[in-house]
Amino acid sequence: MTVEHIRAEILAWQSALQAHDAGDFRGAIRLFEPFADTSKILVNVALLHGRLGERAEAIANFSKAIELDGYLAIILSTWRYLFSR
Repeated sequence: MTVEHIRAEILAWQSALQAHDAGDFRGAIRLFEPFADTSKILVNVALLHGRLGERAEAIANFSKAIELDGYLAIILSTWRYLFSR
């Protein structure tokens, strides 16, 4: 991963968080998607889909995140929560 890629990811993360805070969950997803190749980004995309009531999309993103990092505690606890509903 290049320094430029990391910088772009950080800037996108910051913009996505601002969109989230403004209630623009779709905008936050659009900002995260180009960098949805790590478990941390996929978890955030999944949580945003969950906030929008899009359970299938949330589960799909959690599944991808688990494939990348099965030990990430937030993924597993949230995954359990989704399936307990």
